[in-house]
Amino acid sequence: MKQISNKNIDKLLNRAKKELTIKEVTVNNEYFEDTINYLKKQNVLSYKNLKKIFDSNNNKQYPLGYIILNRENNIVGFMGTFFSEKLSKTNKQIFCNIHSWIVDLKYRINSFYLLSPVIKKNFNLTAFTPVPTLVGLLVKFGFIEKFLFYRVVFCLPYLSFFKLDNNLIEEKNIIKTFLKSPDLEIFNSYVKKPYIKILIKNNKNNKYIFIIGVIIKKKRIKIFNIFYVSNTNELKNEWKEIKVLISKKLNIFFFSEYIVENHESIFPKNVFFSKKSKKNIYVKTEVAISQKELLNSDLIVS
Repeated sequence: MKQISNKNIDKLLNRAKKELTIKEVTVNNEYFEDTINYLKKQNVLSYKNLKKIFDSNNNKQYPLGYIILNRENNIVGFMGTFFSEKLSKTNKQIFCNIHSWIVDLKYRINSFYLLSPVIKKNFNLTAFTPVPTLVGLLVKFGFIEKFLFYRVVFCLPYLSFFKLDNNLIEEKNIIKTFLKSPDLEIFNSYVKKPYIKILIKNNKNNKYIFIIGVIIKKKRIKIFNIFYVSNTNELKNEWKEIKVLISKKLNIFFFSEYIVENHESIFPKNVFFSKKSKKNIYVKTEVAISQKELLNSDLIVS
């Protein structure tokens, strides 16, 4: 599908401006309450999941989304955004994950207008779960198709009657005493629900594994989706015990992960049951996607 030129983008935006107005929504501005009411009434997306995304975002200096208003100042569309920052030695990269897109039927011809606040700024844009009808629009506006792998692993706590070499620690204050930078910085960045933070302490070698994940449900099955592991080699080596500890603590038997292109799985190869599927994503960035971008996205609820 051919990308739209900047000149034609400007024409489209000028056309939309004649009928619609776009506004950013933050937790403190005048549009927040009306936006929440709009999202509660719509039946396109689960408001429960949208609220989880809003609540988990620890960065309040960026908008949680954008709305379009018609001539009567009624909200007729919403685009949800999850902003995050990636710091390097030379600069700061701003990522914007587009996680939801709702436009009333009458105004869908101008649904592209929701992209206007972010498309020309120096943001790194991602869309990990776009609906099929949105894909074509993203491609026209310069998004490139890439992919993730989604892997699900099944396990049973076979070692219930054996003494384990590892301990699972949930207490936040205790976890922080073990963490070193950058793990401590990551710990402090994900303080809200639905993030679950676990530390696995090996009593023999004193090594630790810091894990961040969320519990999701797919077809009514609870799955612990792991997004961050501080020491993947140690996790693989100790997986036989670690799966028992986490399964018993969280009462789950399924684990999962999203694998970024050219990255390795966090799980061992010789697991009892494993299923891997390919997932197309869309990005407008020259910066490599990492696990942190996945943590700051709607993948935490899907």
